[in-house]
Amino acid sequence: MWCSLLLQFFKQFVRAMVLSIPALRMLAYFMMMLMVLFGALIYAAEKGEWTVDAEHPAGAFLRPKPGGQGDLEARAVTPFFSLE
Repeated sequence: MWCSLLLQFFKQFVRAMVLSIPALRMLAYFMMMLMVLFGALIYAAEKGEWTVDAEHPAGAFLRPKPGGQGDLEARAVTPFFSLE
């Protein structure tokens, strides 16, 4: 008894997912576009640069320190670990 109910549920679930494929594709497309847009906005807001030097031999994304007045020596490693 419960086996037939479970089978009926899965059939209905698969049918609903198949009918939802166009909407899911559109959702995935817009999600990717938003990820690219917001990633570009974060990158532009950081205004930093990737550097490899003696202090950061593996490389680091450096940005101006808050209140650093644009001085090249006043740079700090970004707090966003996904950028490193």
